[in-house]
Amino acid sequence: MKIPKKTTEELNHFFDVLEKVSAPSDPREPGKLVFDLGLVIFEPNSPFEAEDIFSLFPKGKSRLFRLNNSYAFDDFLKELVIANRESQWLLVDCQADPAPTIIGILKQLSEDNAFTISHFENQEVFRMKLNSQTRIIFCIDSELLETKITYPFFMNFFGPVIRI
Repeated sequence: MKIPKKTTEELNHFFDVLEKVSAPSDPREPGKLVFDLGLVIFEPNSPFEAEDIFSLFPKGKSRLFRLNNSYAFDDFLKELVIANRESQWLLVDCQADPAPTIIGILKQLSEDNAFTISHFENQEVFRMKLNSQTRIIFCIDSELLETKITYPFFMNFFGPVIRI
C-alpha cells in the first residue's frame, strides 16, 4: 500500500529519533551507549501493515520477522542475532502474545542493550550486546496490544512510540 506523504514524514521522524544513540554521563560506565526499542501501533481501521513500514527502509537495512506464534522464540532469537551481526534493524510484525522468553529478552535489551539466554548456539550461556547500528521495532495492532498481550508492562520496553 502507498503510504501518504504526511504519514511517511511522521514515520521518518520516528526512525530518526530511534536511530539516535546517547552516551549517559554515568562515570561508572564510561563509553556505554544507550539506544531505544521502537513501537509502531496500528490504530483500529488503519490500512497499514508491518510490510508497509518495512518497505520504507532501503534494501538490506532491515529484516522483517512475523511473530504469529507465541512460542516461536527460537525463530525470533535467530532473526535477532542475524540482524545484530549484519547491523540491520529488526522489524517484528507482532501478531501473537510474545512468549515469556521474548519478554525477558526485550526487558534485558531495554535496560542495557544486551541480553543473556541459556542454551543457544551450542553454548550453555549466550550473551549478546546489541550492535549500535541495530534497532528493534515491534509493529502491533492496537486491539491485539490492548486485549491479547498478557505482560502488563509491555509498552515500557519501548522508547519512541508512534500510532498510525
